[in-house]
Amino acid sequence: MNKFYIMIINGIILSAGFSKRMDNFKPLAIFNDNTFIQNIILKLNSICDQIIIVTGHKEEELKKEITKNLTEDKYTSIIKKIVFVYNRSFAKGMFGSIQCGISKIESCDWAIIHQVDIAIYKYLLCKLFRLK
Repeated sequence: MNKFYIMIINGIILSAGFSKRMDNFKPLAIFNDNTFIQNIILKLNSICDQIIIVTGHKEEELKKEITKNLTEDKYTSIIKKIVFVYNRSFAKGMFGSIQCGISKIESCDWAIIHQVDIAIYKYLLCKLFRLK
């Protein structure tokens, strides 16, 4: 008898920083016709039950853009997975954002922590979870 166990995976996107090394705000920079963060959300959606987005700098602008970009009917299931969490101490560094994201995780087997400025993890995620 084969027994299958379905893993529950949550994603945490770290997007609270100032984007000091770039001329524009990293989460909203364009990559492959979408913003960095939208690309990441769409990729994590295929394997994650919940997507936690840690905000900080330009929180309202980021939330507005994400919501606007995912309003089409085909994205309604994705919007339901998204949880925003604000890191009040985002200026102190990334570790606080990791802590904020982890604090919002519900029961899960795995958590993927994804930096917003790396929009091309797809290959690694597919290899790790044997996706096509």
